[in-house]
Amino acid sequence: MQSSRRKELASALVHCKAPGALKAIEEIAESGNRVVLDVLVQASLPGTIEFFQRLLKRPARKEWVQYIRGLAAAGGDRSIPLLLPLSNRVVCDPRRVEASRVSSG
Repeated sequence: MQSSRRKELASALVHCKAPGALKAIEEIAESGNRVVLDVLVQASLPGTIEFFQRLLKRPARKEWVQYIRGLAAAGGDRSIPLLLPLSNRVVCDPRRVEASRVSSG
């Protein structure tokens, strides 16, 4: 199935009111499906804040940026106290910092 079609189907399920649909989508995203994870992040559903909190308790991984975006989108201002403790777990690549300084200045 094409990625755009998967994204469309996942988006429809995220926004439908069928009992268990959101839970099923969360399980698919948690299993590593990046398309479905992106749909959940973009949906900004307050009901997914616990889902993203749970994902962020895992060891750091490449999907962390999406998890953080999802938590911020789902929780809005309420997510700030949840995001602050994560700041000491995020590792910065000094090469990227240096590159951003050069390109912005």
